[in-house]
Amino acid sequence: MKLEIGLTLFLILLLLMGCPDRNPRVGFISKVPVGYNQSEVVTWSGSKIWFGYTTLTTDNAVMTLGSGQSTQLIKVGNQPVGIAVWQNGNRVYAINNGGLSISVIAVSDNLSNDNVVDSITNTSFHNMGDAIVTADGRYLYVATDTNAVSVISTTTDKVITTFTDPSFNYPAHLVADAFNRYVFVSESRGNAVSVISMTTNTVVKTIGVGISPNGMTETTDGNWLFVVNSGSNSISVINTNSLIVARTVTDTSFNNPQRIALTYKCAYGLVSEYNSGNVSLISQDALITGSGPAVIEDVSIGKLPYDIGVLGPTYENVWPSEVAVTLKSENNVVILVYPLITEIKNICF
Repeated sequence: MKLEIGLTLFLILLLLMGCPDRNPRVGFISKVPVGYNQSEVVTWSGSKIWFGYTTLTTDNAVMTLGSGQSTQLIKVGNQPVGIAVWQNGNRVYAINNGGLSISVIAVSDNLSNDNVVDSITNTSFHNMGDAIVTADGRYLYVATDTNAVSVISTTTDKVITTFTDPSFNYPAHLVADAFNRYVFVSESRGNAVSVISMTTNTVVKTIGVGISPNGMTETTDGNWLFVVNSGSNSISVINTNSLIVARTVTDTSFNNPQRIALTYKCAYGLVSEYNSGNVSLISQDALITGSGPAVIEDVSIGKLPYDIGVLGPTYENVWPSEVAVTLKSENNVVILVYPLITEIKNICF
């Protein structure tokens, strides 16, 4: 009885004070020197830590990022341009366009003993780009040409199949469906998203979106896909069950947006604005429902922000701790920004 009364008074106090986490602020942690011409960044969670990897195209290397600092330089093939993570398999895949190969990196849990354990090559590799590991960890899908996608077994590190489709037109970004149904491919010159069936490895639908679609991300429930349209300064919201665009969202903050990443806790996300040098903090709910402003705030971080990776929460009830953003023009720098928010779990959101 006393516990119930205490909880009731606590909730009343929260209502009187207002929830302080509705409008989180974003601030800097640090600028981390990593190397030249970094492109993509991905995240990986160890048993006690979260960290990320960024490709260094000029240095032919991958840099690990953890606790606000660079920790290890891993030499890979020539000109790595894409990167993908197999979480449960403790593997990171660097896509080397110059070397027409894929470097397989074995992940350790202490940030310092990662190493390349295999190199995947195939005659189908020509103009390599983005990649994604499927949710079940069985396959790696890679854009291996301007009009082709290859499927690789993560068990054998061998190419299973390579296929083309008329909808493939300079693939920009790949996203794997949470339910192992589809792989989505944004076609940067086709103004569309190609939907690949993981069962048949064929394109089952082409969804028209905005101009020059680039980065994509799926919500944690797997029901929505957000597509950033760099050329039309908009985000297309796709229902992954009906494979139909539910709405297209525009905002004055969108300025040649490149990539989008969603937070692990609370209904937020971040979008890199290439021309303005900002990162926009967005509301997932506003994108899905169309109600309220999509952009909560903009944070200036540096010239030409490109890829974004959420490094994850440090505590169970605290919203994500770090976000890594690659800056195309500041050759030695990766920006880590921090959403300054403390959430009371299951009350604010």
